[in-house]
Amino acid sequence: MASTYSFYEGDGTIPQSALSTRWRVLTVFFLGVRMNIEELSGWLGLARALNRAGRTLRSRGSAEMNRKEIVKVALKGTEYAESSILPSDYCYNMINAAPESCKFHIFEWTGRARYRYLGPHFRYTGVVRWKGWTIGTWRDGELRLDVDPRKG
Repeated sequence: MASTYSFYEGDGTIPQSALSTRWRVLTVFFLGVRMNIEELSGWLGLARALNRAGRTLRSRGSAEMNRKEIVKVALKGTEYAESSILPSDYCYNMINAAPESCKFHIFEWTGRARYRYLGPHFRYTGVVRWKGWTIGTWRDGELRLDVDPRKG
């Protein structure tokens, strides 16, 4: 049985009852990625924290923001380690080989440790890069990958 949780609908919070000891080993298949319910809850929490940080910084007038600013705001009110908050994992125009990469799109990478907040469901048009190579494109919010580094 597959379960679906959405970051974009509601706040993406996993019900506390689902995190009981009995359910911690439950494996879900989420957006093509197999993970247990605790991993899913943490992953969604990071995406929410980064989205909140991007919105906050943009509301302060930051068109472009650096990684340190994003991490500082994202850490407020969370228990995440600073090293676990990687805005590059949540970019429209970047992907890495991790199976969960390129699932939640929040930022556009603009240069070394520099990002522009676009938010979820942005109708992005541009290229997708992996290790400096162009491997796909976004056209009006639709992603097309010519090469998918997440598939060995």
